[in-house]
Amino acid sequence: MMRKASALITCTYIAIVLLICPSTAYPLVTAKDGEWTIRFTGYLKNITTYTESINFPVSLLSEFMEDSLPPLGEIEEQDHCDNLTRLRIRMAARRGGTFAWELQYEMHGLATPPDLMLPGFIDTGAATEQWLPIHTTLYDEPGYKIFHILDRAWFRWTPKWGELILGRQAITWTMGRLWYPTDLFGPFLPFDIDQDEKRGVDAVNFAINLGTFSSFRVIYAPLERQEDARVGARLKSTVKGFDIHLMGGYFSGDRVFGGGISHNLFKAVVRAEGAYTHPLEGGDRWSMVVNADRALPHNTYCLIEYYHQSAGASSADDYYKTFPLFSEGTLHGLARDYIGMLVSRQVTALLKPGVLGIVNLQDSSLFLGPNVEWKPIEKVVITAAANLFVSDTSESEFSLFPNTYYASAKIYF
Repeated sequence: MMRKASALITCTYIAIVLLICPSTAYPLVTAKDGEWTIRFTGYLKNITTYTESINFPVSLLSEFMEDSLPPLGEIEEQDHCDNLTRLRIRMAARRGGTFAWELQYEMHGLATPPDLMLPGFIDTGAATEQWLPIHTTLYDEPGYKIFHILDRAWFRWTPKWGELILGRQAITWTMGRLWYPTDLFGPFLPFDIDQDEKRGVDAVNFAINLGTFSSFRVIYAPLERQEDARVGARLKSTVKGFDIHLMGGYFSGDRVFGGGISHNLFKAVVRAEGAYTHPLEGGDRWSMVVNADRALPHNTYCLIEYYHQSAGASSADDYYKTFPLFSEGTLHGLARDYIGMLVSRQVTALLKPGVLGIVNLQDSSLFLGPNVEWKPIEKVVITAAANLFVSDTSESEFSLFPNTYYASAKIYF
């Protein structure tokens, strides 16, 4: 059943590509109307995962969802496969360097076992952070789901004195590479499998240029409930070789203030960033990252990053207290301190292996993410990777996650 569903999804999307964009025989379609230039691009991506079985302790969840839990000491999951196929079509228009607009449509289908108790690592990307409901579930039956969304729809005006962007757009405010204290617009987690596209945010994005490398930006992102709206401001500048930014605002009622700094040091780029949050409910909290990265000989890249979140648990005994904040995305992990390291090497123009390692400094559990990227022909990228969680005890954070092995194929058009 899984193989038939996956094959059906893939064949459906290939047919859509041929019908909607028959110019796939040409890598790029350009049509000019006066000074406007319109470009059609996109890709088709398929991800298949194999997840090993785990025994998840109900005690970790019982504090806040005991009514929906089975009367067992553990939730037992069996080995299973998931398959996600994503079609993304992008239409972008430009008029000189002053005006631009862009639409990005995405359709994806998910085939997964229908009886899983715990959410899988592949998410269909429901529009939880968007004001206008420009998304629809086309088909939803046990084990099979088709979903589509208009994930980008924005207009940009760029006069000499600044920038104005209206509509659904990707927003990133951070200097972090693995964790993102000042990015409050849907950041990824380090072990998220599919990080190609950040979910679009409905927003008014306005910036004023204050100098060659300085700007002041204000963003207003409404949601269905006015009290959940996000309003933020960010000041960015460069002073004597130091890149500096300050930010603050109201995010779903919470008051957040933060900033960051980066500088070149001994052929490396060193960064530090932090944010302080005064929430509507609960105690104040703060988080920070410090990282450094540089290019090494033999086409090798290395990154090391330390992350601290004050609301994280100081020991494994308190993980049940921080699990609700982690599950809603407020925390980026259960513990208080982490350190991560990423190493990759461009062996040839077509082959790039790498590995990401993250250590929970509270319980010493380890996450390893080996991966290899291969480009067999032009506009085709094949990736094989794994999320491996290593722990000596069943009470550590990374013992709660199953090992997952996955492969993906991405075709650009």
